[in-house]
Amino acid sequence: MDTDRKSTVSQFGRVSMTIFSRFMKDESGATAIEYGLIAAIVGVGIIAVLKNVRTGLQSTFNKVNDELGTAVQ
Repeated sequence: MDTDRKSTVSQFGRVSMTIFSRFMKDESGATAIEYGLIAAIVGVGIIAVLKNVRTGLQSTFNKVNDELGTAVQ
């Protein structure tokens, strides 16, 4: 191998290691995943709360409907 080719191969190795080390230090993707998981958990919590609210509203409207039905007669 001639000197120029060895230099080019060595330089390529340094560049690829620099890119790899930069990739390993980058945490922006991990942060996006964490925010996604938090949003999913909050969404599941909202759905659970809304189911309880729905049940309470249904019983209230049924009670009002029954009272109005007996008042009309």
